[in-house]
Amino acid sequence: MGNIIKLSSILFFVAGIAAGSLAYYNSITKPAIAKLKAANEEKARAYVLQGLFSEEQISNLIYEEGEIDLDGTIEKFWRVKATESGQYKALVFLSKGMGFSGLIETMVGTDMNFKINAIKVLKHTETPGLGAEAQTIKYGEDKPFFEGWFTEKNSLKVVVVNDDLNSKDKVQSITGATITTRAICRSINKYAELVKKQMGNMPRQLVIDRSKIVAVDREAIMKARAEAAAKAEAEKDTVVTEDTPEGGKDE
Repeated sequence: MGNIIKLSSILFFVAGIAAGSLAYYNSITKPAIAKLKAANEEKARAYVLQGLFSEEQISNLIYEEGEIDLDGTIEKFWRVKATESGQYKALVFLSKGMGFSGLIETMVGTDMNFKINAIKVLKHTETPGLGAEAQTIKYGEDKPFFEGWFTEKNSLKVVVVNDDLNSKDKVQSITGATITTRAICRSINKYAELVKKQMGNMPRQLVIDRSKIVAVDREAIMKARAEAAAKAEAEKDTVVTEDTPEGGKDE
């Protein structure tokens, strides 16, 4: 009995030290991990907007944050424009969906009509050689081949070819990983629909392009109108004079 109590006490003590150590190291690494995650997401946002904005604009884009309600969880999306006075030109959101082995996170950049400009798979735990191919860059290329399949597709309707052969927004499935491809498509559909719904509840933007404003000289306009009126009156008098015979009587 004494040995059992002694061993239990030792085990409890060791477990306490282990738990305390884990909590301590978690408190140290958690901020660093969050900072790294935020940096990766920021980089991904710029990545999926390439082509919609020039390289010079990319680093100085203005992101207006919005929120969507996903089954009680608040998620973010962004409306993007190049300048304060400019019009919104793009939308960015981070879609999430369950794949074959776990959660898949995909950064999506679209134009204001929800046409996909680019995607970036940020996180997954899919099987190497199958679902993990979503992040594979082939020799001689600079981007994962999988990402290119989504360009120009409608984010509201993008679908795996196996699910809708006739859709103009169909994408090829990764060989042996249809579940992964379908999960990404459906997560993009779901988030795009929520963003569209939220956009409908947001006030419309009235933008004035100052480069197209023309200065108006009111005095010059008034003078021109007066001259036109005087000319019209003079022409009227001339017509009356020509129509009346000399002496004021008809022949």
